[in-house]
Amino acid sequence: DEMSERVFDAAKELKSFSVTSVSLLIVHLLLSDPEKDLLKLQKTTEFAKIFLTNSIRVPDTLKECEHIEIIDLSRFLAKAIESSQLGFSLKKIKL
Repeated sequence: DEMSERVFDAAKELKSFSVTSVSLLIVHLLLSDPEKDLLKLQKTTEFAKIFLTNSIRVPDTLKECEHIEIIDLSRFLAKAIESSQLGFSLKKIKL
């Protein structure tokens, strides 16, 4: 989709200015065209490293890629839910 194309274009643009390494952080992975987008993330050379959170299910094919690292949010989300239920501020959540 348009947003993913912008991200890849931005990486190319940075490299045109002699940036040697570009990383990408995807907080909530939503794919408009899953087959195409997964393949693009798997095969990309634009990013030295891609970080994905597991706020939603991460496809197994991405978990196997060397340049993709999954950031586990389960403890943070559990603490956020618990704090919210107990009426505590979310600002004070520590991992």
